[in-house]
Amino acid sequence: LFQSDREKSEGLPVAPFMDRDKVTKPTAQIGFLKFVLIPMFETVTKLFPEVEEVMLQPLWESRDHYEGLKQIDDAMKEV
Repeated sequence: LFQSDREKSEGLPVAPFMDRDKVTKPTAQIGFLKFVLIPMFETVTKLFPEVEEVMLQPLWESRDHYEGLKQIDDAMKEV
């Protein structure tokens, strides 16, 4: 059992980002990329602009990849 499953079975509130019925791998990855990694590395590239291509470009590509997967998931839910 996951922690959220146990919390549900005991009638306790479940943190939205921990509820496996609501969180998917794409949404989790998008959130982590957009709110943790990308802002952190944007700050680093302000200090060291030459690393933007090496550090930020892969993160932007990962974000785009997971956003594409999320669109597929969302479309599958509508069917």
